Amino acid sequence: MTAKAYYNEFDAHAAAWLRELIAAGLIAPGVVDERSICDVRAEDLDGYDQCHFFAGIGGWSHSLRLAGWDTGVGQPASWAKFLSRWHD
Repeated sequence: MTAKAYYNEFDAHAAAWLRELIAAGLIAPGVVDERSICDVRAEDLDGYDQCHFFAGIGGWSHSLRLAGWDTGVGQPASWAKFLSRWHD
């Protein structure tokens, strides 16, 4: 299975917590990268539906899920779908 989310977090404790949240299914599945943001290159982000820099404990991923903007299985989320909730 290909990862859907990219999490960049330099702090080892926060990165470990992100991995626990992913394993528990509480935030989008993905990869936690502990490199400095200065070392992340554009090509490192290819193939991800979500990219979270300075990810902390995954608050933005969780918020996207609560708002109904989670990517789901094999189907990228779209802004149009997200925004349509407020334009009915």
